[in-house]
Amino acid sequence: MSTKNKYDFFETRYSEEIERMRDIQRKAHIYLSIISIVSSILLVNLSELEKFIKTDSSIKITLFVLLFILLIVLIFLIDSIRLKKYTLAFNPSEYINEMPDTDEYLDSDFYENRIADFIISIENNQKINSEKASSLQISEYGIFGLIFMVILITLQILL
Repeated sequence: MSTKNKYDFFETRYSEEIERMRDIQRKAHIYLSIISIVSSILLVNLSELEKFIKTDSSIKITLFVLLFILLIVLIFLIDSIRLKKYTLAFNPSEYINEMPDTDEYLDSDFYENRIADFIISIENNQKINSEKASSLQISEYGIFGLIFMVILITLQILL
């Protein structure tokens, strides 16, 4: 028999997964801001870089690698923020359909059905969040690579 305590437990797990989704989205937006800043710096300094690109082939190669990393980071970042179909924990129309015509629908039946809904939702939402988190982690590594490449280009120009 399902109880309110079990219901509360699964409701909390569901809420945690929704919060995890929000955390992933917030982090993705921060990373997108960092990418925008790096891209802006590159575009603003493109005329300066052009002088060095013509004279030094190592800067050309480094810049090519930087642009390649930027593309990879953007692909994984977009994958982490694109919309995916999360599973709702409660569908009112299904609730109406499951209610019997008589007054025999007990609280324990309600809790049992809602717990089943939570379990399905939690499993599906965890899978989606884990996929998004993996893409975001790859983007994070790429951002470190971008920062390293920007520093490398700066050192090549200064030296």
